[in-house]
Amino acid sequence: MKNDAALTRGQVALWNSAAFLLLLAFTHYTAQFLYPGVYYPAAGVQRLLLITAITGMVIGPVLVAYLWVPGKKGLWLDMTVMALLQVTLWTACLWALYTQRPVWLVFAIDRFVVLRANEIDSNQLPESIPAHPKPGHPQLVFASQPDDKVLKEKIMFEASGGGADIERYPALWSLPTATSLQSIHDAQSASIAYYGNDVAIHDELLLIGSKNDLLVYWDAQLQRITRWRHEPSPAFPVPDDKITP
Repeated sequence: MKNDAALTRGQVALWNSAAFLLLLAFTHYTAQFLYPGVYYPAAGVQRLLLITAITGMVIGPVLVAYLWVPGKKGLWLDMTVMALLQVTLWTACLWALYTQRPVWLVFAIDRFVVLRANEIDSNQLPESIPAHPKPGHPQLVFASQPDDKVLKEKIMFEASGGGADIERYPALWSLPTATSLQSIHDAQSASIAYYGNDVAIHDELLLIGSKNDLLVYWDAQLQRITRWRHEPSPAFPVPDDKITP
């Protein structure tokens, strides 16, 4: 099968516009529904989205314009392959972003921790907590110290060595109550000392993300994180030659 028609500037512009609109829709869905608000910078998905955008534009408009040769045999096959590659790329990236989306926002004593679904064993969740929250803002839960002294000592020992702390034990989670929500306010009022006097910390708490740690402000009325910034360096950083490996 031959196609003797040259690819016009209008057709190239149409293909580019369609690819650009798809990219905007893809980015909007990711930022608004999968990684809303603070979870977008905390997850560090900007690089993946940038790679997706560049690759999608290259596979789409650039290669189509290059491969469209009037009179070439099998031109329809080339175009079909390009379309399938582009659909496969977008689907794979969207699936990766969806499966790694933040699902849980765990408040543990004095900090927030963002966790993905594959980071906890849903079989250990209390019955009151849904095992599969809907996409959107992650489900807020509170992690508390266990009553079992043996388990408490085990967690303390693991955490001191850089292992799992109470936020990664779903059996210790509970849904928000008036008392637990008040504990966030109490922690906000006491959050000052770690960074030293050179860094202004006021009602901010540490949020541990999957890629980046941030300082965040919890709005008690909205029950949501409404402001955030990158975590500043401590006032007196430890020199490289003094860091214990």
